[in-house]
Amino acid sequence: MYKKLCIVFLFVWTIPQLDYRIWLAMFPDIKEVAKCESGINAKALNPKDSDGTRSVGLLQFKDKTFYSWARLAEIDEPDIWNPKL
Repeated sequence: MYKKLCIVFLFVWTIPQLDYRIWLAMFPDIKEVAKCESGINAKALNPKDSDGTRSVGLLQFKDKTFYSWARLAEIDEPDIWNPKL
């Protein structure tokens, strides 16, 4: 599952013009995770998780995790709210 998630992120970041719903359709396991995490709502926000930090977006990323991965992927202007990133 982790490997599939990494593949999705790689393709989403390298081919941003495709709608995120296309990627979810291509990877049913990831779609199931998105259903559980956000109800497939790209603007979902959990302002205070169990650890006191917020979780954002389709897969409910924490800010620190999202921006760390964005840095590794060399994304110039990462936007945690943009599902097409």
